[in-house]
Amino acid sequence: MNLVVVIVGSVCVIRNADDFQEDEFWKITPDNSETSFILGKLNGEDATTIQAIIYPESLSKADASANCDNHSGTLAESTGDPIQRSVGGSTDLPLADRKRAWDATAAEKRVRAWAGGEPNAKYRRAFFYYDSANANNLTAYKLQFADVVGGKLVAVPRGIFAVAGALQGSRGGVNIPNSDKATIRGKVATYYAKMRRIFSDDSIVVPWARND
Repeated sequence: MNLVVVIVGSVCVIRNADDFQEDEFWKITPDNSETSFILGKLNGEDATTIQAIIYPESLSKADASANCDNHSGTLAESTGDPIQRSVGGSTDLPLADRKRAWDATAAEKRVRAWAGGEPNAKYRRAFFYYDSANANNLTAYKLQFADVVGGKLVAVPRGIFAVAGALQGSRGGVNIPNSDKATIRGKVATYYAKMRRIFSDDSIVVPWARND
């Protein structure tokens, strides 16, 4: 179950929601305060930490920005829409062999079977994007980059390259919000850095950072 919160003022995003365990989120509002906090448990940890700060509508943007900066967060203006997670994909998956072929259709079937036959938190780890409002539908998932090899979910280099290309408009691109594209580019860049290190190849650079 996703945490859905309607924001009235501004929100300071401190940690990406996908860094947290799926069902471990709480919204708290301290006594005598109009500011609320979204708390959660990070993946693989038991301790709680702040994921976001929700400021009241009465707080000026300048004051909200200053407070957010003090927390090393990113201030986002509310549209009045519910906050829903839409960026998925684990960034800590082991890498498959660099030469492994990428067949998105076959990979999706293997991941679905591995996840238990239907979209869920396990299935989501293989995709960089999903429409959280329709998370039970297979069509809600885009930008797959992982496959199941030997019973384990792994990130496939050629799948990651394909995602990077789609983000740059290759093969028609991908129709997702620009804000989500920016977050996904960060995740893709994490894998590119990992590939450079593991494959000892400095030529592996995300396409949006190249000078050619």
